[in-house]
This record gives sequence, structure tokens and C-alpha cells, in this order.
Amino acid sequence: MLGIDPRSHQAVLVVEGKYYSSPLSLGMGRQFLGLDVDLSADYTIMAATVVSQSVSHLLQGRKRHYEFGVLPGRKAEHDLKERFAIALRGYRNRR
Repeated sequence: MLGIDPRSHQAVLVVEGKYYSSPLSLGMGRQFLGLDVDLSADYTIMAATVVSQSVSHLLQGRKRHYEFGVLPGRKAEHDLKERFAIALRGYRNRR
């Protein structure tokens, strides 16, 4: 509308979504960590359709939020929605 990108520190929730049929590469996990550092959002999440053990270990070790196996009707979809709710409740409670 205004042609202006929003400021990352104003973001309440940032989600990096990956729809792949094969496991994510470790490089994609590292790219997400770089994005997380570049943005100063309150809550960042990586969501992907396929589980990747290497990326999972990478993000666990750095205490980052992620959800793998996200597809309609699966538990991971519900869990991702819960993460959204947690982030938004936290934002609302700080206001």
C-alpha cells in the first residue's frame, strides 16, 4: 500500500515456511538462523513439511522455535497454531 517494508522490530511473529518433499538441508537451517539474527522480531518460527534431523538438532541447540511435519490435519499443524497463539498472547499481555 505505502510501498514501505515494515520494521523488523515491530514484527510480533515471523514464520519461515518451507514446503518440500525431501528433508531440508543444513544450509536452510543456517539461513533461518541468519534471518532470525537479522530480524529483531519477538518470535520467529521455522515451519516445514518434512522432518530434518540435522536442522532439528541445529535449531534445538540454539533454542529456536520450529515445527516439522506441518501438513493439513496433522498434529504439527495444530502445534504450529499453538505456537502462533503463544506468540500473540505474549504480545497482547505486554501491551
